[in-house]
Amino acid sequence: MPDLKPLLLPDSVAVIGASGDNETLRGRLTRALIEHGYDGRFYPVTRSQSEVLGIKAYPSAAALPEPVDLAVILVPAAHVIDTIEQCGERGIRAAVVISSGFAEESNEAARARDIELARIAERHGIVVCGPNSEGIVNPQKPLVATFSPAFYAPGQRRQPNRSRSA
Repeated sequence: MPDLKPLLLPDSVAVIGASGDNETLRGRLTRALIEHGYDGRFYPVTRSQSEVLGIKAYPSAAALPEPVDLAVILVPAAHVIDTIEQCGERGIRAAVVISSGFAEESNEAARARDIELARIAERHGIVVCGPNSEGIVNPQKPLVATFSPAFYAPGQRRQPNRSRSA
């Protein structure tokens, strides 16, 4: 049985493809993670900005200052394979792949990506939720790594739950 702690109770999260733009899935997920009070270390990863929502951003998983527990991947399908490989090389132990364009599509390129994603994850020992995932939520952490409208209301900022005992 694989260790699910990095997936369900991560102490650190990188959102690869992070954005502050509420008009995109990437932005809604990034904001939801922050606004629901995720209390671990958070690293936005984007090639296009030096910071996201006032937080220092990194250009790639390889550039992260530590191997995070969980990578949430929101890049186009064509870049997911390179991204998951980079995560494995960096020592990242779990990934949620939001990106679509894998086995749910009926073309050879998508099927090949799906097979390659599974192969890389197995080789590096990465627990993967997805692809074509809506994200993951664990209110006990609190971890809200989803773009689902069930967990996000624009303009509604939630305070972190700091009442849990250590």
